[in-house]
Parts: sequence; structure tokens; C-alpha cells
Amino acid sequence: MDAPSLWTRIVGAARVLRQGFPGGQVLWPGGGRWGYGDRGPPGAWQMGRNLGHTSQELIAFSAVYACINTIASDMSKLPVQVFAVDLSNGAMSERRTDYYTQLMNAPNQFMTCADFLYAFVQSYLMQGNAYAYCRRNARGEISEMHILNPYRVQPLIAEDGSIYYRCSQDYLAGIEPGQIVPERDMIHHRLPLLPGYPLVGVTPIFAAASSSAVGLKILQNSQTFFANSSRPSGALVTDKPVADDKSARIKQEWDEAFRGDQYGKIAILSNGFKWEPLTITAQDAQLIEQLRWSVEDVARVFRVPPFMLGDMQKVSYRNTEQLSRMYLNGCLSFHVVALEQRFARAFEFGPDFDFQFDLDELLRTEIDVRFGAYEKALNSGWQSINDVRAQEGLTPVKGGEVPRVQMQYVPIDAPPLPTTSPIGPGPGDPPAPSDPAPSPDPTEAALDVARVRAAVRQRLRRAA
Repeated sequence: MDAPSLWTRIVGAARVLRQGFPGGQVLWPGGGRWGYGDRGPPGAWQMGRNLGHTSQELIAFSAVYACINTIASDMSKLPVQVFAVDLSNGAMSERRTDYYTQLMNAPNQFMTCADFLYAFVQSYLMQGNAYAYCRRNARGEISEMHILNPYRVQPLIAEDGSIYYRCSQDYLAGIEPGQIVPERDMIHHRLPLLPGYPLVGVTPIFAAASSSAVGLKILQNSQTFFANSSRPSGALVTDKPVADDKSARIKQEWDEAFRGDQYGKIAILSNGFKWEPLTITAQDAQLIEQLRWSVEDVARVFRVPPFMLGDMQKVSYRNTEQLSRMYLNGCLSFHVVALEQRFARAFEFGPDFDFQFDLDELLRTEIDVRFGAYEKALNSGWQSINDVRAQEGLTPVKGGEVPRVQMQYVPIDAPPLPTTSPIGPGPGDPPAPSDPAPSPDPTEAALDVARVRAAVRQRLRRAA
């Protein structure tokens, strides 16, 4: 069936939603019945292209599943942090009991934070769009967040430019069939491919569709290959002439008697026939090289390093830290920053609040790296002992709330320190040596002698 034109789709959507949608006319920035974010950029679906492969089909390829699972699982294990920001100096203090911190820890009555983030990331990686419906309490705060099926949500644009979403029925989220949800109550995260269509996300699977399809075909052919006991063909050879009808009958009988599950039975050959098997290996057919290329191409599209998918050919144990940093900076950092901004906007945070993911969780298994970072922070004086203990889940200690630095770290223009310590000796220290008597000043001694001589002369004059 030919794909309907863009105008037919827009008019059909407007006719259905005109009665219950504010603004009258409806513009539909998507495609297909439930959106074609998984089948290529806008414009391709108008001509019926890119319909051969969908994310539901291609996720069966191990490389596609591994890329989606790697990114989604790593994002789901990052703890959520909400900070209050001091606008005067930019200092941030963590709000562990903040309302939205608790909301992320329990987004609804049946999901944890890890469940929610995994499903959210998996949704936009598979289909290009992720939708989380927000239910609010009497104070207007978000009380629950429910992830919807991305194939059953349509973004809509009213004549005044406001954005709405038409949703199918969802019993867990409490959405009725055909319910229109305003933008404020929908967290819509997408992976846009074209700047002219900001509400239509496109999954990376679209760019990896051909490689994934080739990989699936290779695996299917390999399954058939080994189902036939790794013997794709053979020949019954004889030096005697055989009629065509007789040769066809012998081939059919041989296939029925010794192919597949019947392989291994005893064959009795007559009329000078001999069986010569024709076997090939996977290397001869270059299946392994082609399959490896398909995996690398899928990993390239998702920006996942091949070693994260089990390819350890170019990996040594001496560069694991650099590889982990490459994965974090080249692949995961984009998703971290994008989701931080998305949730901060959905929670309507101002400049005095910040939403972040704690990336230290990715280094929790590397205890030597973590403790080395703590040591540098303590020696530099920008963290205290209690700060480090709090990050490890330990209780504070007395005197550990003040950062410490070494004594030789002083400003360059500071006056020199006194040579003697102002602190007296301790109870176990030897007594300090007594200070020697100060030597008399020669100027003062000369003045005293002059005074004595003057007094003697005066007394001699009086006696005379």
C-alpha cells in the first residue's frame, strides 16, 4: 500500500482532533500512524522508503542490543543529585532531601530510579523519542512520572505554536484513549537528525539499519549452515552415464535419507556411485570478517567503543583507564548532559538550582583510582576528611570538618615565620634550654662611667 502524502496525513489528524483540541487546526510534525522516528528522517516516510527495517526487528542483532543495553544500563546506575546554587559565588550544596531528588528515587509506584532511567534511555535509543507523562499534585508539583510507548504518542502543534501530545490509552499512567497532554506535563526527549523537525527524533538504528540487516542475514545463514551439519553440498560421483530423471531421483532420495537430522546413517551406494562431500569453512566464506565489520559499524553509529561490546583485540590491561575515559567522554557524556538539561527544564529549575548525575559511580569498582582521587583532594585542601567519609557512606569524625594543608604552602608575599615555635614543649618533650643573659649595651655602659666620674669630681670640690 502506498504511503499517504503529507497533506493527507495532516488533514486526517486535524479532522480527528478538531473537536477536542484547542486551537482548531492541527499541524502534525511527525509521520506514520505513531511517528516514524525509527524509520528515517522526515521526508523518507512520505515516499514509503526505509520501511524494510524497524528497531523492533533490528534489535535482534546482538550488536544493536549490546549498544542500547550498554548505554542504558550505565545511565541507569548514576545517582541523581539536586544542588542549591549560590548565585554570588557559584558554590553548590547538595539537597539530599529535596522533593525532586525523592521523586527521581521513586518516580511511580512500581519503578525504581534505575528502572525509570533504563527504560527512558532505551526508548529514545530504539525509537528516537522518549515520553514520560507527569502527573501533578494539588501544589502543581510532579508527583509521578510514567514512561509511555513511543510508538503510541504523537506530537501536535496548535496554530498559536503551543505543543501538545496525543496519547493512546495507558492504564498504568491513567491516560484515557486519545487524551491530549500539554507540553508542561510531558517530558519529551529526542535525538533530532534534521534541525527543521525539532519534535521528531530519529534513532541511531536508522543509520545502522543496513549493517544490522547484513549481520542478521549472516547469523541466519550460519544457523542454516550448522543445521545441515556444516555440509552445505556434496556430490554423488560415478563414471557411468546416468539419465537426468534417474539422477534427480537419486538426489532426492539422498536428501531425504541423509540430510539434517538423518545425517550419520549408513548409506549403501550402487551403480558405481561414490559420495564426495564439498565443505567450506566460515573463514573461506569471510563470514567472520563481514560479521565483525557489521558489529564495528553499529558501534560506530552509537559511538560505543568496540571493547565495550567484547572486542578485546586492540585492548591491553595497561590502558584500561584511558579506554574507560574514552567511553565516558566520547559516548556517555552526551547522554549525561542532555538528560541533565532535559530534567532540569521539566522540573522548572531556575538558576539557583542544578540537576546532575553523579559520575563517580562509574569509578566505584576501581578502588585504587577512587582512593587516589581522595588523597589528592585531601592534600590540596579543597575537601575535608568528613567530606571524603560522606562520599564513602561513613559517619563524620571530630575535627574532620576543616580542610587541611601542609605548612609549607604559604603565599609568596607572606612574611617569614618565627624561628621559635609559639607553642611550649609538650609533657613528653625535654625542657627547652634557658636563654643566655643579654650582653650589656656598650653605649649605656660608657654613659654610666661618665656619671660616676662627674659625681666624684663634685665631691672633691666641696671638700676643698
